[in-house]
Amino acid sequence: MLRRTLLIGLLALIIGGSYVWFSLSPGEDVNMDVAMAADQVADKVAAAVQSKLPVALSSSEVKTLAVEAIKQVGIGDKIKGIDVTVKQDALAVSLAIDAGPKVVAVSVEAAPEVQDDKLVMNLSAMKVGAVPVNVPTLIERTGVSLPSGVEIEGNAVTVDLSKLNGNSLPFGEIKLDNGTVVLKPGN
Repeated sequence: MLRRTLLIGLLALIIGGSYVWFSLSPGEDVNMDVAMAADQVADKVAAAVQSKLPVALSSSEVKTLAVEAIKQVGIGDKIKGIDVTVKQDALAVSLAIDAGPKVVAVSVEAAPEVQDDKLVMNLSAMKVGAVPVNVPTLIERTGVSLPSGVEIEGNAVTVDLSKLNGNSLPFGEIKLDNGTVVLKPGN
């Protein structure tokens, strides 16, 4: 049960985060400050996509989108805390997950990139507490099935937004630069 909860939390963060980053539209449920902040960040990204200009997101903006993604996928009551840090070569995400009688720390480091109009998160490290975890092994042991549009091969999680929500990826490149995530338009 604990493994299943942890895996669902991880996948929800990756999949939900991708969905919210690239498809949150203004006017959705805006009953909390985080939702309003997420709408503002989504508007910033949408304006950049429309104008075909790069956009830079700070660690706090990425964290805002992650918090909103967690709420959107309906696991907000299981996540007791989140921290997102943009490093030079990876995003570092730490979660405190309510796993029943205990709150468990989960941390993931992933390098995002765009390949063939898909978002690929190359996981360089994942830990539950202080114990390293292998994502494919975790999926195999929990028996959780992945949603259509999400594939895991080795330590790469690939999200095809066209299969998740019918939208294509609105940019062609992701760069991590001095603590910011820079999204650049496609060709």
